[in-house]
Amino acid sequence: MKERAALETFIARDLYGLTLDDWKYLTGTFTFGSGETKAELDKIIRQSIAPW
Repeated sequence: MKERAALETFIARDLYGLTLDDWKYLTGTFTFGSGETKAELDKIIRQSIAPW
């Protein structure tokens, strides 16, 4: 999961040039999945903020 979060951060920050505020706004709009799937996505999003 850490690798996935690092990849998401790299793509958003380095390839798309998003700021941390952009990323927080964008990921705040995600409504994907439910239950375990949603919990996994939420964890990836939380972990992706740390390297910023």
